[in-house]
Amino acid sequence: MYRESRKTVHWWALYKHQTGTWPWSSIAIHVINWVVILLGGGFLIWWTAEHHLSRWQFLGIFLLIGLPYGVVENWAKRRVKLNHLRNRKRLAKQLVR
Repeated sequence: MYRESRKTVHWWALYKHQTGTWPWSSIAIHVINWVVILLGGGFLIWWTAEHHLSRWQFLGIFLLIGLPYGVVENWAKRRVKLNHLRNRKRLAKQLVR
């Protein structure tokens, strides 16, 4: 996750350098993702300890919640990056004219 975050921040810097604006929707999704991971993970660990669940029950709940979240979050990040790239190309064409 750390390596992916570094790539994302590098992508933001390149986007800012090329367009002059920050990709705010991508930044918002990335920040929300980290908040959900940290707070949700902490809550899940606390809830597991509070209800005396086994490791396997914890793993099952984690997969039940984490897998769909990971799929949706990955889709959203890729969709937003693609939209930003399309907008950058459109803006570049307009500047050429």
